[in-house]
Amino acid sequence: MTYYRIEESIHDDGYWVVGINDEHAQWLWHLRRGFRIADTGEAVPIEVNDGAETPFALGFYQVPVVSLSLAQELVAVAPDDLQILPAKLSNGVSGFVILNILHVLDVLIPELASRWELSQPSSSPLRRERIRGHQIFRILNSPAVVVSQAVWNKITQAGVRNIHSEPVSFLPT
Repeated sequence: MTYYRIEESIHDDGYWVVGINDEHAQWLWHLRRGFRIADTGEAVPIEVNDGAETPFALGFYQVPVVSLSLAQELVAVAPDDLQILPAKLSNGVSGFVILNILHVLDVLIPELASRWELSQPSSSPLRRERIRGHQIFRILNSPAVVVSQAVWNKITQAGVRNIHSEPVSFLPT
């Protein structure tokens, strides 16, 4: 199976830049570490700049803010890997949620981990056996989000243009 490291292109002018406001910053710690969040039904306020709506934005700290329809498609592909949380966008647009990525995997080879750079993730191969069939995950001690081919296909089919991918490499087995 092919996996990709995804990142938002901050150079694509015109798309939303999203972030969680300071009073809800404690959520970031939990979201970045893969903790399931108790859903109280309260929407998390999301700050949005004045840009073009996009169905998938990684936002600050690589926390995905996505359209509800795309979130449901991604959860169908990766039901054990994601949690949908309600979001309230500052620009008043409705129908968007936060995707909580529930798995943070230790897949980097320790002696090569320092080579895992944002701009060159393929410079350090991952340990495939530690992925264990996950479709979307974070990498321990890295801001990286990695998705399977099936998840990447759903993202691209939704017409997302502000997210770029790079295939990751694996240690030979």
